[in-house]
Amino acid sequence: MRMSLLKILAITIFAVKVCESINVFNVPNKCNTNAPFYRQCHSNYTMESLTQKFICHGDVAYSWCEIFDLICAHALPTNVSMVVTNPACTGVIHLVNATTHRPPTVPVLTEFEKHFYEVAQHGIDDLLYAANNTGATVDEMKYIFTKQDHVNKSYVRNTKCWAYPLDLTAISPWNSNGGIMKAGVLISPRHAIWVRHFDMPVNTTLRFVDRHNNVVDRSIIRTQAIPANGSFLYGYDVVVGELDSNVPSTISFAKVMPRNLTDIRPISPTYLPAMDTDFEEKALVADMSYEGNNMVQLTTPSPSSIRNLFYEPKIGGDSGNPVFLVINHQLVLMFMFTFGDSGSGTSITAHFDDINNILSHWGSAYRLAEVDLSGFAGAEHVNIPSIIG
Repeated sequence: MRMSLLKILAITIFAVKVCESINVFNVPNKCNTNAPFYRQCHSNYTMESLTQKFICHGDVAYSWCEIFDLICAHALPTNVSMVVTNPACTGVIHLVNATTHRPPTVPVLTEFEKHFYEVAQHGIDDLLYAANNTGATVDEMKYIFTKQDHVNKSYVRNTKCWAYPLDLTAISPWNSNGGIMKAGVLISPRHAIWVRHFDMPVNTTLRFVDRHNNVVDRSIIRTQAIPANGSFLYGYDVVVGELDSNVPSTISFAKVMPRNLTDIRPISPTYLPAMDTDFEEKALVADMSYEGNNMVQLTTPSPSSIRNLFYEPKIGGDSGNPVFLVINHQLVLMFMFTFGDSGSGTSITAHFDDINNILSHWGSAYRLAEVDLSGFAGAEHVNIPSIIG
C-alpha cells in the first residue's frame, strides 16, 4: 500500500466529501503520459490500488488506470451526473477543465501577501545560495548528517548542509518501529505527529538529536488519529502521539501557520520554496504550489532555479516526512507526505482545532504554536487573512 500511495498521483487531485460515503475527486482534464502513475499503469507491476474499480464517472465504476487512459483518449464527458447509485463506488470524478488550479490574483497582491512571499522565499533561497557559494557539492549540501549510527546512538550533523543554520532538531531521524522510515516531527515538547497510513504504535521509541549531536529518546505512550471524513488519505492523514516525558529545551518543536490561514494559492512567479526531508535524512527543496481543501501540494522547481538542484521526487519509504516553510529562520510545518512524485499531503493548518482538541482531551496544556505573521500587514493593519492569493 505504501508504495502505491507514494506514486499514484502526479497530478493534483483533491477529495471533497459530499455525502456519508462518497468523495468527489477534482481531477484536471489533462493527459500526462510521462507521469509515474501513467507509466506504472502500463507496466508489468501495476499495483492493486490503481486497478480496483471504485471511482465513478456517470455512475460507471472505473479504476484509476482506466480514468487516466480515458482522459488521455479524451473519452470522459465533462458534464455528467454527480449522483451515484452504483454500490461499488466510493468516489466520483469531477473533471476540471482549467489549465491552472487557481485564477489570477485580482486585485494585485496585498502588502501582507508581498511581505509573506518575500520572507518565505528568502527563508530558503538565501540559504541555498550561501551554501552553493562554499564550493561544496550538491550531495554534500543535501545530507543533514555526515554520520548516522542508529545502533550505537552516534550522530554527527553536517556543517556543509544548506539547512545547517536552521534548527532541525524537531525532526526524528529514527524510530524503533520503522527504523529510518515512519518519520515523526515534534509539535510540542511532549507531542509528535506522523501520518496515519504509515503509523507507529504505542511503545515505539522516537529519537531526536540536538544541535550538538546529543541523542534524546522518548517512548510513545498514546496515539490518536484526527477525525476523518471519508477516506483519511485525502486530507485526514495525521496521527498525534504523546511521549512519556518532555524533551529537553535543546530539542525544538515545529511551529504551524496561523489557525485561519488555510488557503495559499501562489502563481508561478511567486511559488514558495518548501523544505522537506526523506528517509535518508536529506534536506530537499520543492515549490509549494497550493494549499486548500485540507491538502497541500508541491511541484517541481523550475529547471533553471537553484531550488531544482536540491529537488528529488518522493519514493517509497518517504511517507510521513515533514514539509516546512521557513519564516524568519523558523521551521513552519505545512504537512507530511502522503503521496509521492513532487509530494502532497494533509494540511496541518486545516486541522488546527482537531489536533488541539486531542491535546486538550489528553489533559495537556500544550497547543499548536502559531508562527507570528502579525508584522506582515504593514500600514494596512489588517487581520491575518484566511486566503493568500
